[in-house]
Amino acid sequence: GRARSRAGMTAAQMLESPPAGCLLLFGTEVQADSAAGEAALSALSGPGLVVAFTSYLDQALSTFAHVVLPLATFAENAGTYVNAEGRWQSFDAVVRAVAESRPGWKILRVLGNRLGIEGFDYSTASQVCDEVRQAAGSGLPDNCAAARAVPEQRSTSSATLADLDIPMYQVDPLVRRARSLQLAGVRDLAASTIPARRRA
Repeated sequence: GRARSRAGMTAAQMLESPPAGCLLLFGTEVQADSAAGEAALSALSGPGLVVAFTSYLDQALSTFAHVVLPLATFAENAGTYVNAEGRWQSFDAVVRAVAESRPGWKILRVLGNRLGIEGFDYSTASQVCDEVRQAAGSGLPDNCAAARAVPEQRSTSSATLADLDIPMYQVDPLVRRARSLQLAGVRDLAASTIPARRRA
């Protein structure tokens, strides 16, 4: 939305020089979601406090997270996406959150309230969306920002998008845990070895 007078750190900068205080990981598995997975794991093993908001607790996360807050999955959460065309697409939760997990905005609201921070008095996800929409104004997404990045500001240790080969069933925590999807490649490979006349 609005221009900032001071830019924050990029993910690559945080991995190269991890903040000494507290690092929040929200809905991400750095070893799988970062272009520099091994470097990310190494950086998170530093002295700072690591708080993870996640729907899945795996072995890697258990090694570096000091606090784990159970995060509801997309199906258990209302929210809004802004697509590449700049369209706002809102959705409702379709099932109740499992056990003690909660939608991310609710967890952040409670943390903000406990810390005495102003501006965390939301009752619904739509209130959060309305405020973000007002702050964003009428600006459209700029999908060319990465291409225009100043070369010397790019991290030398991280890959560019052109360097990445991301399997389609590894793109988020849910699909990478779907055994049926992980077996799809094996099945397709086996099918491709059957002679065409037998498949017909």
